[in-house]
Amino acid sequence: MTFYTIKLGTRYYMSRATFKAAYTIGDAELYCMIADKETTQFMALGICVYETTERVIDLVRARLDIELSDVDEMLNQFLSVPPDNAVEVFINEHLRVYSLGGIEFVRVMDMKDGGKYRLLKKLPSITYLGKRYIAVNVCKKGVKQPLVVRIGKKN
Repeated sequence: MTFYTIKLGTRYYMSRATFKAAYTIGDAELYCMIADKETTQFMALGICVYETTERVIDLVRARLDIELSDVDEMLNQFLSVPPDNAVEVFINEHLRVYSLGGIEFVRVMDMKDGGKYRLLKKLPSITYLGKRYIAVNVCKKGVKQPLVVRIGKKN
C-alpha cells in the first residue's frame, strides 16, 4: 500500500491513513491529537490532511512506502491566462469544483465520460494523494497545442 504525503509551502501534510500508520495510532488517538493541538487538519481538494514534520516523514520512510508530492511544484506547471492558440474542451456535467492555490479542479472519478482516462495525458491535470484531478480554466506550460477545460456548454 502506498502512503501519501504532500508538501504545501513549507509545511508537510499526510493523508489520514498515512498519519495513522506513521504514528501507529487509531481514530481515537488521532482525535485526541487534534483536540490537544498536537496536529492540525486541513481540507484540500475534498480530502482531509493532517500536519506533520519532515523529521517524522524521514523516520517512517524506512518502514512505509511513502510518496511525497510538492503541491507548489504541481501548481507551477499551469498558466492562468491561456494563450490564443489554446483549444477549449467543454465538460457538460454538474461536477463539484475544488480550489487549491487559486486554481480550480474537478475530480476525474466524478466524471461520467468513459474516455476520460485517455484524455488525461493531454488535459491539464495533477495527481493529488493518489487521486486524479483536472484543472479548469488553465492550461499546461510549454505545450505546443494547449488545452483548456471549461465546465458547461459551448456558446
